[in-house]
Amino acid sequence: KVTFGPTGANQSWVVPAGITAIYVKMWGAGGGGGNSGGWAIGSPGGGGGCSIGIIPVTAGETLYIVVGVGGQTNYAGSQTTRYGGGGGLYNNSDNRYCGSGGGYTGIFRTSIAQGNALMIAGGGGGGGASRFDFGNKGGAGGGTTGQTGESSYDSRYTSGGGAGTQSAGGTGGAGQNGAAQNGSALTGGYGGVPNAFGGGGGGGYYG
Repeated sequence: KVTFGPTGANQSWVVPAGITAIYVKMWGAGGGGGNSGGWAIGSPGGGGGCSIGIIPVTAGETLYIVVGVGGQTNYAGSQTTRYGGGGGLYNNSDNRYCGSGGGYTGIFRTSIAQGNALMIAGGGGGGGASRFDFGNKGGAGGGTTGQTGESSYDSRYTSGGGAGTQSAGGTGGAGQNGAAQNGSALTGGYGGVPNAFGGGGGGGYYG
């Protein structure tokens, strides 16, 4: 048994002699929770996905491993993603409300690139802030389609970020002034307000 944890850096593993297949279990990182800021409630981030399977390998080959880092509340990284592709913020003008998205966890052959992925578990989206309940929850990662983020802020029920799929990144949640960024290959998007009430998207095969 070999275990890899989040280090914030790429890792690698050489397949031992005599091994022709490996049984892999992996989890994407959860999104950071929102902070209430000037609103009533900070909403939770979404959980990361889980992937399990058997991967054929060749003895002596090097496999490359990403273990996503969890999302962070009050992420002061603007459009910079967390390790593993968890989305950041539109900008840092007012980052007190939202969390960044969690990074994906994945295993790759040859190099860390979408086309070389052998298995990926998506990260969860970051939470935001809301006037009531937990209405700006981050969506969970994983599955063939992730979970859509929620938004009840000022009754903007359709403003939550969209889910990533196997062929396209999730849409960035519409914001006070627009300017959201959709997810892309291995990278989560971010919500669209200078005053960032909604969190960043989780990383994944598509963010």
